[in-house]
Amino acid sequence: MKKRIGVFLCFIMLFWIAGCTGDTDKPSKREKLDNGIYTSYGAMGIESPTGFYHVDSEGFLYFFDYGVKQDAIVCTKPNCKHESWDENTLDEEKCAAYIKTNLGGVTGFVWDEKLYLFQRDDENIEEPGNFLIESELNRGEQKKIAKVPGMVIYSFAVKDGKVYVTGNKAELKKENGVTTQSSMTVSDLYEIELDSGEIRPLLQEQKHYNGSFEILGADSQKLYLIYSWFEKEFDGTNYEETNRQVHYYEYDLKTGEYKETFMNLDGWQVDKISVYGDRIFVVLSPQGQRGTEENLSYAAAEYKDGVFEKIADCQEFPRMFSDCVIYKEKGGEDFQYFWFEDRKPKKLKVKNLDEYYLMDAGGWFYVEQNSDMSYEMVKKEDFFEGKDGVKIH
Repeated sequence: MKKRIGVFLCFIMLFWIAGCTGDTDKPSKREKLDNGIYTSYGAMGIESPTGFYHVDSEGFLYFFDYGVKQDAIVCTKPNCKHESWDENTLDEEKCAAYIKTNLGGVTGFVWDEKLYLFQRDDENIEEPGNFLIESELNRGEQKKIAKVPGMVIYSFAVKDGKVYVTGNKAELKKENGVTTQSSMTVSDLYEIELDSGEIRPLLQEQKHYNGSFEILGADSQKLYLIYSWFEKEFDGTNYEETNRQVHYYEYDLKTGEYKETFMNLDGWQVDKISVYGDRIFVVLSPQGQRGTEENLSYAAAEYKDGVFEKIADCQEFPRMFSDCVIYKEKGGEDFQYFWFEDRKPKKLKVKNLDEYYLMDAGGWFYVEQNSDMSYEMVKKEDFFEGKDGVKIH
């Protein structure tokens, strides 16, 4: 087992209070425009009102407190050695911070002063899925409350004590007595009641080859979803023949109405959505074979009244976050950043942006520097100005 040397976190509950005392920060733009729903699309960390949960390279969960600007391992066990463990480890020796099936990232949320994590069920091959684990904020009192069918939880939304999550489950096939996954995927949208753990499907199951059904984003009334699939089975060589389909839908949280949306794309596809108050910002990329590697273009845009209004045509994929977007305009030399609030592009002062992996953490960025694999938390406005942040891990 591998030992972790870290700060022992005895009072993570106090961190939730610390935001009200000491060195506090003004609310982020996202907090000021809170519409009562928390969404995650491809995130590998967990934003909360007062801090950010993330894992290190060995799979141990940490919490960065925005108020005191400190990072600590999320484990309250007395005398814990903070070591990795397996199914043979005694319960009393298991470090609460070790996220066994989520190496490289953590998927979950904070709701009503509880921490919820999605963790893959690695033991049940016949019924693959992901458990939703409820615990105290410090990972104490862990319990499984629901299991979502499917392989990977990539996106979800939380509102009024309910979780909306998609499940994509490959059908199984048996050959010579061996069970394997087929390329036929069954997809659906599920609702989980956090109080009871009850899970129910909201739509009729959709079945296609290599189907992928995800929640792109949400506002206070609707979920925005993307569903892609192949009409013919993909064997690794026949992409052109598969006739890949990409469609977008909205699901009304109040009425249950489910209908197609984002109809006027004119050869583009929507790859990311950020809902800022009552406004929707998107990243657009070429659909299908619209371009070659040499002439592909992308765009950052705002979706208003059924029309995509471009912010900029971009020569590489824009990085869109909860309250801003970073992009390099086509033909330009410098990266720009664009706050959704004031809609004014400004020059980014960071050199060699490609060296950084950025994760949205409300008013902060979780930053991984690829050159030396160092990590830090930086306020967004400081990052844009090229300033350093707080070293973590």
